[in-house]
Formats: sequence, structure tokens, C-alpha cells
Amino acid sequence: MVYMTLGSLFLIAFGADIVFTEVFYKEEDPVGHPVKVNTSLPKADWVLTFQDEYENHNFDIDHVAEWRFWCIMVITFITCGVFIALAILTLWHGLLISYGETSIEGHINKFETERLAAINFEYVNVYDYGMKMNWIIFLGLHSGRNWRHIVFPSTHKPIGNGFIWPTKNDICEVFYYYKQ
Repeated sequence: MVYMTLGSLFLIAFGADIVFTEVFYKEEDPVGHPVKVNTSLPKADWVLTFQDEYENHNFDIDHVAEWRFWCIMVITFITCGVFIALAILTLWHGLLISYGETSIEGHINKFETERLAAINFEYVNVYDYGMKMNWIIFLGLHSGRNWRHIVFPSTHKPIGNGFIWPTKNDICEVFYYYKQ
């Protein structure tokens, strides 16, 4: 999601100049095809018909330029909207990672906190290892891994077996096991 957010930011940052130039500083395209005059004939042989000389041409309305303008505007609004939505989702997931929970666990933990507060108990999430340790576990920076495993694809296995996860009290033992 972070890469998609950065990609849409790239399109906005480097495409803004192109869009601005296309919309506001665009030179008018000539109407029709380029005219090539055959100068091999003398001017007396040039024949203009009544229709060519006296027909009213209405070239004031340029539908292509209008459609081009609106297409560029729609693409700009879509790109900005996608960037804003992805940025908000990225921040939301960053907060969830910082608290050591998934979206569903966030709702469950909120419900349990309210339920236990009603009977004067405090709810403690046993899978919240602290903000720094949550990010280390999420990014897989344990067992001697470094920033290259974040930037490039990594095949590290998650901590736990998929059914049982280490709790807050077990995490030091888990990291000691992984360092061996």
C-alpha cells in the first residue's frame, strides 16, 4: 500500500507540470491538414468556386480541446482522490501495527476494553509488544535482518506457527531462539 501511495504521489508531482502546460499553455492546433500550395501553376489558373469563396465556416467551437480539458481534469481528480485514500489507509494501518493488532482485533479490543471498564477491570492486549517492537516484528527485522529486507522482497517466516503466537511475556525468549 505504501508503494501504491508513493506511485500516485509520483504521478501527481511529475505529472502536474505536464497537465498544467496542456491545460493552460497549450498552443492552438491548426484546423484541418497542413496546406501545401502548388506554385507550379500560374495564379491565373487557380480556380475558386462560389462554394469555396463564400461559404461560412464556423470554427469557433473546438470540441476536441474541450473534451481533452475535461479528460485531464477528471484524471487529475481521480489521481488526487486515490492518493488521499491510500495515504489515509496507510496511516490507519500504521496505527494498527503500532498497537499490535489487526482491524478485527482493534474492534474486539475496543469492545473488551469497554466491557471490562464497566466492571472496573483493565484490558491488556497480550500481543502488543510496544510500538518499536511491533514494527520490528512486522517488518521482519529480527534475526540479523536489516533495511534491505524491507526494500527488497523477503521470504522470512512470521514468528509463531499460525495458530499460536508469542505473547508479550514470551517475546524475549522468542528473539533469543531466533538469534541462535
